[in-house]
Amino acid sequence: MSKNFVKTVLVLSAGLMLIAGCASTGAATTQNVLPQASGNARNLKFEIIDWQGASFGAEIPEWAQIVLTDKEQLDRIAAAPTYKDLAVRTASAQGKDIDLLKRWVQNDIAAAVTREIAQTITVKSGQGMSGNKDNDKDAQKLLQDVMGVFSSVTLNGLEKSREFWVGRRDKATGKESYEYVAVYVINKEDLQLQIDRALGKVAAKTEKEKAMLTDIKAAIQNSVDKVQHIDFGEQ
Repeated sequence: MSKNFVKTVLVLSAGLMLIAGCASTGAATTQNVLPQASGNARNLKFEIIDWQGASFGAEIPEWAQIVLTDKEQLDRIAAAPTYKDLAVRTASAQGKDIDLLKRWVQNDIAAAVTREIAQTITVKSGQGMSGNKDNDKDAQKLLQDVMGVFSSVTLNGLEKSREFWVGRRDKATGKESYEYVAVYVINKEDLQLQIDRALGKVAAKTEKEKAMLTDIKAAIQNSVDKVQHIDFGEQ
């Protein structure tokens, strides 16, 4: 084998590696731009500088893009056939340590969903009693009983379906951090059964209280059927 032939092969190999490297860099640059689907997505206060699998050429999945930048489109996540008959909750958390963020969300997601249900009850009950300065004391007691029940409820059956992380930089301050996003699901019937079991501990005596409890159940059912996002904030 001649020296000239060896040199030619080496030069060609180096050229191919250079071209491949340029192509990879170009791909990473385009992946760094999230889709601009709505006004919310266009007004991001941060830029993506890294993401899960970026070093292997992976792209940011569509569901993660929605949770990160366009929460008005959350219903698109739940519309996937995979989530038929499941209650879907998305979650996000920001901080410096991605492993801590994962554990934080994993450990607190059930309590967070319970708090979400309690908030639904508070809003619905407030609407029902608004405009009446002499609210029925029994109705107020019923609300306190319902809230007391849910303060001690621990939901079972929530499962993590998907997770993803990105590294981001604040456009105003230059501060860098991670954002962790995840999708959790639970069978709707199982969730409703646990809610009904909890509400079954509340005694509604008068017709007004029974009607109020029926309204609360309907509000919770409506909440269960919709995709809800839980923002854990920054750690």
